[in-house]
Amino acid sequence: MRTQYQKWRTTVAGISAAVLAFGAAACGSTSESADTAGATRAFDTPSGQVQIPVAPKSVVALDQYTYFGLLDVGVHPKATASGYTDSFAVFPPYADEYAKVPKVGGSMEIDIEQVGAQAPDLILGNKFLSLEKHKIEDYQKLAPTAILGGAPGEPGVAWPQWVIQAADAVGKKPEAEALKKRYEERAAQIKATYADKLSKLKFALINGGGGKWFLNLDESWGGTILKDLGVQFARGGVTDRANNTPEFSIENLDKLNEADVILYQADYQGKAGPDTQQIVDLPAFKGLKAVKAGKAFPTGNFYALHYKAAMAFQDEIEKILKEY
Repeated sequence: MRTQYQKWRTTVAGISAAVLAFGAAACGSTSESADTAGATRAFDTPSGQVQIPVAPKSVVALDQYTYFGLLDVGVHPKATASGYTDSFAVFPPYADEYAKVPKVGGSMEIDIEQVGAQAPDLILGNKFLSLEKHKIEDYQKLAPTAILGGAPGEPGVAWPQWVIQAADAVGKKPEAEALKKRYEERAAQIKATYADKLSKLKFALINGGGGKWFLNLDESWGGTILKDLGVQFARGGVTDRANNTPEFSIENLDKLNEADVILYQADYQGKAGPDTQQIVDLPAFKGLKAVKAGKAFPTGNFYALHYKAAMAFQDEIEKILKEY
């Protein structure tokens, strides 16, 4: 069921469109959409330059970075992949829309026929797609396609760049840059306000999987946001800066005693998935310094992969710092 706001927005959009159409007819001029219909422009990607529509109207976003990054700037893709809820990566304000949008297979198992069925005029994706199964050329046969990520020197997880590139592809780069500015200003404000606490505390961002636990460091998904806040990471003895998600056996949970604050992967209601809950339930986990001090928290922002979710993570960290 649509909300009253959605009904209102649809009504206003309809009235506005009618007024514009009437004005164009009365003046004998051509509308902006007519001017741009069919027009293309060059767009740079790590795999080469492609020609994309100046004003795409039917975008299929094959990955979560692109999909949620476009929602952040007010663009609503026609379809995307399934499975984002499995990793708790769906920002609550976008949950209803994501549940209803058509799916074109899983993020690692795109059904290219379903992509074509959406009649896209632009396909956007990310290097994390399984491009061995369907190559970029296969997508290009359906519509102009831009696959983002994988540029030389780029960090392994570079969501801040990817979401801006996706916004640029649909003509919304200024809106994305404005979000980036807000994010950076907020990070600087928190970093300055809580500088004393941040200098003394160490954080651990963890999740479970396959009977092991993983430490997510400064170049991991949510770790990039913590790093921008000036957070010190409990590194569990890991000195290799290229290893951003080291794995440990449950016998090594004592390595988390270095952490003053532990954040563990959960949904936005605070419920951890089975693999992580298995770790949280262990007596060894409950005996950790941070846990006994009441400083172990579930976080739904583990995969904050776009600016609006990242700013929600900033709020979450500020609350922890304020109450520490």
